[in-house]
Amino acid sequence: MAVSHYTIVVMTTAAAPSLFVYNEILFADWLEKPIMVLMFNNSWTSFRPSVQAILGGCSSVDFENRLYSESLDVLMYHIKPLRHMPAVILEQDFLNRMIDGLKPLKVLISLGK
Repeated sequence: MAVSHYTIVVMTTAAAPSLFVYNEILFADWLEKPIMVLMFNNSWTSFRPSVQAILGGCSSVDFENRLYSESLDVLMYHIKPLRHMPAVILEQDFLNRMIDGLKPLKVLISLGK
């Protein structure tokens, strides 16, 4: 984890009570690694308050309510952006979908209520 560029947390019902996930999130936060949450199931209320405090402001992608392929495109765009490819012009519609697809987790949770 020390050499990784991102830490990806997969939010599922099994991840919320997991001691392993809890320790990894705390370790990633301690290392000051950017954390990205992939929400497959809204199990926000099952997470410990300390994890909620860490993950609340993290970027997140909604795999629960959006098409899998769209969410995967958003994830890949933000992890490995295509912005610097010569002779390739990205359509504004694509860029807007990529920007709209990534929201802070607290915002994503409040939209799903």
